[in-house]
Amino acid sequence: QRLAAVAAMQPKADARVEAAKRCAPCNLAGADLKRADLRGVNLAGANLAGANLHGAKLGRANLSGANLSGANLNRSDLRRADLDGADLSQAMLFRADLGGATLRKAKLENLLAGNAEMIGATLSGADARFADLRDARLGRADFTGADLSGAHLHNARMVEAVLKGANLQGVVAIEAQM
Repeated sequence: QRLAAVAAMQPKADARVEAAKRCAPCNLAGADLKRADLRGVNLAGANLAGANLHGAKLGRANLSGANLSGANLNRSDLRRADLDGADLSQAMLFRADLGGATLRKAKLENLLAGNAEMIGATLSGADARFADLRDARLGRADFTGADLSGAHLHNARMVEAVLKGANLQGVVAIEAQM
């Protein structure tokens, strides 16, 4: 239902969105889904590499195992989305809202998520090497066993974040609030 609405609004992606209704996993690589309303949609295992999801509404969407590498998710709403095992390496999530999202064992290497909201997110076992989380709000986020080596946490707010067993080697955390 939501995918049909997206198809009607975005002619460049209409064929790909229509195909997404019938495929598992879907190939939406490079699709222009700017400001798309995909709340609650099942895109598990989908290929969204390099897709433009700027300002998209993906709250409660199932993106587990999806390939979002290099995708533009700036200002997107991913609250309570399932991103377990997803590949977000080199994705852009500037000012994105991932509050309560699950990113267990997600690939977040070289992620650009400045000013992102990740309060209460679960990132246990995630590979966040060299991720840029400057000014991010990470309160109560769970980084148990995550690899944050070389990550930039300048001015990040991490009050009550769980870092048990996390690799923090080479982390830059100037003025971070922990």
